Amino acid sequence: MGRNQPTYQEEEMMTTFCIISKVFIGSRSNHNVTFRRRFHGSFWKLQLINEVRRLYNSNDMWRERGVLPEEIDTMVSHIHEGYSSFHPKLVYKTYKYGRGGMTLQEHFTLERQDELGYCCARRPLINAGDWPCMAAPSLPIDVLLFKALANILMREFLVIRNNLPSRLFYYNEMLDYHQRFWDGQSGVEKIVCVDLSHSIRYVSTERLWNTLKCLHNLGVISHILKEFLSLPIYNAATNLQIPHSNCIPLIGELSDVLLHLFFQHQFDREVLSRYEGVLYTRWDTNVLLASTRYDSYHLDRPQILDILRHVNLSGFISVIERGGGGMHVNPEKSQIFLSADGDVSIPQLSEGETDYDSE
Repeated sequence: MGRNQPTYQEEEMMTTFCIISKVFIGSRSNHNVTFRRRFHGSFWKLQLINEVRRLYNSNDMWRERGVLPEEIDTMVSHIHEGYSSFHPKLVYKTYKYGRGGMTLQEHFTLERQDELGYCCARRPLINAGDWPCMAAPSLPIDVLLFKALANILMREFLVIRNNLPSRLFYYNEMLDYHQRFWDGQSGVEKIVCVDLSHSIRYVSTERLWNTLKCLHNLGVISHILKEFLSLPIYNAATNLQIPHSNCIPLIGELSDVLLHLFFQHQFDREVLSRYEGVLYTRWDTNVLLASTRYDSYHLDRPQILDILRHVNLSGFISVIERGGGGMHVNPEKSQIFLSADGDVSIPQLSEGETDYDSE
């Protein structure tokens, strides 16, 4: 019985083996550098191909959306070639409440569509109109590609480097660990809450890319990410391009992961360098940090404002102090409570109790 042609994965494995052999056998250092670069590029190609195939084979929803096996094979070929023809079109739709519009429950359903692989905007696009909204590539196959990229970035830069559980597959799942960190903390004197959502308008494509140097050497993944950051967005109703002030496309999980990495390099790093050992977590744009009775530093609004100015960001700051009956409701449908004894708790709110900026 004759052997079939080698698969793309087998070709990559053979190429990788040859490259590794030449790296160790080669005598000249410049040759070794060349081979290592080739090996690194092949590694990220294989990572992306495997993640695309894993997602496609793990859930029938991609076939239900019309993604055919032939399209997966074509995408794999494009990845091998460096994905030079990358031209997806992002389409934007708005939804309104009230008569003829969506109910609050429908809103919460829409808000979670990115967990199913869609690209859902939980924030307003700059100059784009009403919120909530949905933005997605015009082709379902590109939604699959962006989901695969988000998973790889989460695995490489969030899960591994922050010691998060390896089973974490969706960005929204990180909220649970953010809340669990605070629930049960004791001896807290003051909690400072910072909402960084207004900073997004200052995160231009150029600034994000220049900040995240870790994304520059990922081969074909770097190429696709750079193209993604500058994708034009069109209104689904008028087919006209929407200006978004050079802000990165805010269209769901891939955008969320990129923004999280940006804030990690900018805001998180600055806070942790100034306040060693501080109680601190951030989920998305929601920051919580606290001082205890044992801390030597002074933690208050002016100090956080100074950090925001230093990293050229903006944020809404609120302070909860022990003994003041402090409670703060954050944008993620939960609340943080500081008792008179310095104990922190996060009672969960049911869906619909948090009012969004709807009119």
